[in-house]
Amino acid sequence: MNENYKGRFNLPKLAPIFDNLRKGKHICPEDKDLYYPLEQEYEAFNDLFNHLGFDLVKHPRNFYYFRSDISFTPIARRAAVFMFILIEYLASEGTSVEEALTTGYISIESLPHEENSRYQRYMDEAGITVDKSINTLVRLGFAEYRGNSEFRFRAPVYRFIDLCLQILEGKKYDPLNNDDPGSDNIDKTSLLTGFDKGEITDD
Repeated sequence: MNENYKGRFNLPKLAPIFDNLRKGKHICPEDKDLYYPLEQEYEAFNDLFNHLGFDLVKHPRNFYYFRSDISFTPIARRAAVFMFILIEYLASEGTSVEEALTTGYISIESLPHEENSRYQRYMDEAGITVDKSINTLVRLGFAEYRGNSEFRFRAPVYRFIDLCLQILEGKKYDPLNNDDPGSDNIDKTSLLTGFDKGEITDD
């Protein structure tokens, strides 16, 4: 075994980085112990993970995640439904979605998901609650809590922002409640098409 080959396995924090990425976590600068080795040794990590069958993505907004060919999982769908409801609500209020989601903390009590009957119906159909959805987003690196009543989004939330705004801007009807009564189902929107299969898992 040559030194170059052995060197692939001497990367700092390799085990926890791989374990977190494999479970769907998005690693950004706030994850200092995991982020800085990826930032400093990206090519080496990318080469190793490619040999293991994983695609390490470095997002332009400075976070990392795995993209793979595993089937899209229910947890990814549920997270996307929660985020789309929030982004659709902010857009309908004339609020700057990017500013609202990336500056400061959000009060959990201010969320619209359980105040609007239409949103509540989609939450019920997806089998999610506000608390469980936020917990999932925190676990996957999209958000973090402050105390028990507030949370904020981290840089990886731009994956949802970019996707959902594209959907909202590209449709002439409300994507959660369009004019076709046969299509009044959140699963029939193109909400999830911008997410790569297999990168968020239930592990």
